[in-house]
Parts: sequence; C-alpha cells; structure tokens
Amino acid sequence: MARRKYDPPLTEQAAALGIHPATVHARLRRGWSLYAALHTPPTPRSKLRQTERTALALAAGLKPATVQARMRRGWSLERAVSTPVKTKTENKGDDHDER
Repeated sequence: MARRKYDPPLTEQAAALGIHPATVHARLRRGWSLYAALHTPPTPRSKLRQTERTALALAAGLKPATVQARMRRGWSLERAVSTPVKTKTENKGDDHDER
C-alpha cells in the first residue's frame, strides 16, 4: 500500500497543533479522518508512571496486573489499590448456588 503525501507533511501539521506525529499516524491507521486525527486533543495519560503504580500495588499486597485490570475497568487508583482481592471461598458465596 502506497503512502499518502500530505502538504504540509503530517509531522509539521501535528507539531504545529501540539500533537505527537505518532498519535496522528496511529489514529489514521485506525480509520480516523485527517481532520479528527489532527484536531482531537490527545487523551491525558495517568499522572502516575507504571513503576509508581506497581510500587503502590505491591505495597498493598496486590499483583500489579490486578490493579491495572481494575483501572482499565474504570476504577480509580485509590479504589484499585485499597480493595482486597476476594478469595475463592469468598467468590463461592457470589454463585447463589447453595447445595
């Protein structure tokens, strides 16, 4: 597949609008229009770096992957770190299948 030529080049357009060129290219690969790719502000990243979230998870006795999965589901960092993981016996009570 041939690359499209843009005038001015996308890197210049992105820089002028304060967006990283890689963000624009990724958006175009996902099917965004050129206008939307250039004019939609980037999603702000988490204020805490991955290593800091990992340290918080470990300090709380949780696996970092558990905290990350919870945050992907929309949990706040505070809730993701402070909520204990249910044990298998605690989860059995959620089945509502009493025998």
